[in-house]
Amino acid sequence: KHFERATELSRQIPLEAIAKTVQMENLLGERKWDEVIEQFGNWDLSTWPFTQIGAAAFARGRVYNGDRVGDKADADLRLALEFTSDSRVRMSILRTMGHNRETVLKKDDLALVTYRTIASSKTSTGSAEYLTGLQGAARIFTRRGKHDEALKVLDLVDAEKLGGSWYGSM
Repeated sequence: KHFERATELSRQIPLEAIAKTVQMENLLGERKWDEVIEQFGNWDLSTWPFTQIGAAAFARGRVYNGDRVGDKADADLRLALEFTSDSRVRMSILRTMGHNRETVLKKDDLALVTYRTIASSKTSTGSAEYLTGLQGAARIFTRRGKHDEALKVLDLVDAEKLGGSWYGSM
């Protein structure tokens, strides 16, 4: 919440790719999506040091998703997934990718592939990303009239063991 201080600190980071990624994240935190696109929209993130490609592409992909520029969001999210090894971050990327494919690109087949990837995960199975992915797959199956498939996906979780709003929504 101290955006001026965060901006000042990000300018002190000596490695350009890390500094730029932090600047993107700061602008995201301030919901200044247009500034992210203005400053970083034309950058070829695949040429950045491999340690920063995933984080930078995920940040920019979230902006494009928020601005409903689905094709660019999908490209950045695929790049982010390729260069991210952390399982929790990968789940966040997949959740964003599924949402983008379903609601922005209106490509349920691609969204379902993404949601199924989430559903087949063996890690982070209690996370919001996992549960949201299950709901996304069930939603698509329901739209297609495949109610048994939707229920199979939802049965991957024991709803009785969930707390808070997840109990009701699952």
